Amino acid sequence: MIKIIAEIGFNHQGDLKLAIEMIKAAANAGAHAIKFQTYRAADLALPSAPHYQAIHGGEMNLRHHLELAKAAHDCGVEFLSTPFSPWAIDILEKVGVPAYKVASMDCTNKYILGFIAETKKPIYLSTGMATLSEISEILCYLSEVKSGPVTLLHCMSLYPAEAKDLNLATIPYLKELFGVPVGYSDHYPGIKACLAAAMLGAEVIETHF
Repeated sequence: MIKIIAEIGFNHQGDLKLAIEMIKAAANAGAHAIKFQTYRAADLALPSAPHYQAIHGGEMNLRHHLELAKAAHDCGVEFLSTPFSPWAIDILEKVGVPAYKVASMDCTNKYILGFIAETKKPIYLSTGMATLSEISEILCYLSEVKSGPVTLLHCMSLYPAEAKDLNLATIPYLKELFGVPVGYSDHYPGIKACLAAAMLGAEVIETHF
């Protein structure tokens, strides 16, 4: 079975009612998990940055996370989130997430990955900003620190990605090269790229919702 993760991110913009509606819709559509993003805007950008207010509106505290995790549980789907700091990992440990999704921007971030590795939980690791040698190095690092099992997610860090840039043949290549499960994190409009990724052996598909 291919695991389908519906990426909600911070599209709720701090509106918990909307976030819960999105969880229910994703569950009704057949997703196995929903995924948010856990962060404090000040950890990611200066207040003067053009995107600061946008991401600030999507901040969630522990209470918010617990409410959304309960909503996901009630819908029969896993609650996942991408942490962007040790603070975020602490929040998600209190919530009790079953696994961690790591964004492409942190694929080679041993500082963040070290904290995640300590939890021993499965890791979904997007590779959109990493070279093959960097992927090899970070897999060796995670093995050395005895992290939980790693699934690589082939990803193009383009929003939206174009068909000519998807390079989905990388999916079986990564699986053969590194000997770990490989999935696909999708930024392509529609479902065609996800279907193609499934045909090429993706074991996990994360798609924006």
